[in-house]
Amino acid sequence: MNTNDFQPLEYNPDNCWKIMFDKQKEVFKKYLEVEKSDWNEEDFSVDCLQDQELLKEFAWRIVEELTEMTEDIEHKDHYLEELVDSMNFLIELMIIYGWDKPFYDWQHVPYAHFDKTKLSADHVIVSIYSVIEAVGQAMNLLKNRKWKEQHYLVDLYKFEPRLKKIFTSFNLLVNELGVTEKMLFEVWSQKLQVNAMRLETKY
Repeated sequence: MNTNDFQPLEYNPDNCWKIMFDKQKEVFKKYLEVEKSDWNEEDFSVDCLQDQELLKEFAWRIVEELTEMTEDIEHKDHYLEELVDSMNFLIELMIIYGWDKPFYDWQHVPYAHFDKTKLSADHVIVSIYSVIEAVGQAMNLLKNRKWKEQHYLVDLYKFEPRLKKIFTSFNLLVNELGVTEKMLFEVWSQKLQVNAMRLETKY
């Protein structure tokens, strides 16, 4: 069972990001139930150790999926799926924080940095580093640890711009790869159906 087994949903540029956030939140909550997570959007606090650890866990999932792209860069269908997987965890990271609706206007930037027919793994590694760096810079502001007696409050004036930068860096990466918003949405919608089937069948 993979994305090719499902038909993509109809793309509408006026509300595709709202659909992605809303539908991803539904699947996200179901996965958290399976994972027995005690995350509660009503009680979330970025200053809480447990909530910081959850943010960092999903931040790592973003990085893991991005780097998996480079292992099969010759096959566009596969690396597109990994790109979408990373986007799903990115959306879920924002949902955990409380940004459960589109908070950023997606930018359609013409990719002029390279010839897409000569896309290489090396170039992808360079391109995704800006996203990974943004992830690291944001998570580095979450200072609470189980072994620390002192409780550190998060500087939101620094943290929220850095959190947003992850998304803007991902936006730039997508444009540099020559992936359109429509392509992103369609692959996302197919992966959504795959994940829903996995949850239903416990596969």
